[in-house]
Amino acid sequence: MAKGTVKNRSTPAAAKRRKAQQRIRKKVKVKQSKKEPSWSARMKKTYTAAGKKKTGGDEKGADGKKRRWANEDGDEVQDEVDETKMKRLNERDPLETQLFLKHLPFDLTDAEINDFFKRFGDVRRVLLVRSKATGALSGTGFVHCGTIELVDSIMAVATQNARELNTQDKEAMKEKTASLTHHQAKKAEFKLRADVSQIRDPFLTIRNTRFTVHRVLSRTDSQEVTSAMQKKKKRTKMAADDPRNLYLLQEGYIAADSPAARDLPPQYVQMLQADYEARRETLKNVTMFVSRTRLNVRNLPKKYDERAIRQMFAKAARTYLKTHPEDTDKEHWGKFGPIKNVKLLKDGNGVSKGYAFIEFVNHNVALNSLRQLNNNPTLFGDRQRPVVAFAVENMNAIQKLQRIREIKKNRLASNSNEEEE
Repeated sequence: MAKGTVKNRSTPAAAKRRKAQQRIRKKVKVKQSKKEPSWSARMKKTYTAAGKKKTGGDEKGADGKKRRWANEDGDEVQDEVDETKMKRLNERDPLETQLFLKHLPFDLTDAEINDFFKRFGDVRRVLLVRSKATGALSGTGFVHCGTIELVDSIMAVATQNARELNTQDKEAMKEKTASLTHHQAKKAEFKLRADVSQIRDPFLTIRNTRFTVHRVLSRTDSQEVTSAMQKKKKRTKMAADDPRNLYLLQEGYIAADSPAARDLPPQYVQMLQADYEARRETLKNVTMFVSRTRLNVRNLPKKYDERAIRQMFAKAARTYLKTHPEDTDKEHWGKFGPIKNVKLLKDGNGVSKGYAFIEFVNHNVALNSLRQLNNNPTLFGDRQRPVVAFAVENMNAIQKLQRIREIKKNRLASNSNEEEE
């Protein structure tokens, strides 16, 4: 030790902090080890050797332990991944030769996406991810290119598209904000962000719809990227991945071939499909977005008024908050607790149209209320069920309404100051 330096002694408080950090690291490590296997392990049967197909059942490994393999329907996957087989799998189709796709159209077909990527070269296969419960597309997929050179060529095209779009938007933004002050220009740039994720990430276009392209990462790298994105999300206070909340469009949707639609009348299923298609068509306009706290409910009985609708959703909210008190958020509650307002649409004669909007204070309460009440046969009877979904709203209309409220607030403040004088 150099002369004149003082060695820091460990205090009891520092030792306690060090032990607490060690316990936290141990818990995180145990939690990660209990997580489900990665997508590559789930799709193990796709990459088995040619001519060898595993069927459902158990098999004993070299260590004497039983391992469960995926059956023909893909209902199960093996419990423990054989290291030698995973090594051979990664050698055949490593992560460096794969691409991950996001924001794909929800009505895309396998043949259509395969034909799209054939223009880049000899792609081995393209896999579209589907929901296990409903069978609907999740808007994501994987491209197995086979070679790193093909991955680089696809990423080069996608990156060039992102650069060109970013340059065009910057020039357009400069023209719009030329006459504004620096503060007003920054405010306008924040409000007019419509496709932040597509501008920042490399993308390709299919059927006039942009979808992002990403390199497939290992589990460790993916966790690092996720933690970095979460920190960035907290700093900027905005969703960098999906600013329009398009993933919420799938909440409450029942596909015609899903198990949930088996006992439903054909006319009811057609109504659900038509409602979903109309909402999807509306969201092609980039100024439209899916609200995180506002729900719309259809197929209501004519006798239901705003009070009855509020009571129905308040009961669902209380049921959820009993088991999740951390989402109570009473600081923002109003006269009706977690429900901010209810608006029932009526015709010219004052008769209900069977359609209403309900806005909540908290996103989690709104989400779980939707899951409790949507397609619930115990509310109005089996012949009439509520159709609940997140509301699609116009960004420009909301900003206009906010400006009107600010103007009214300023007028009231100025009038009160004049009266005091």
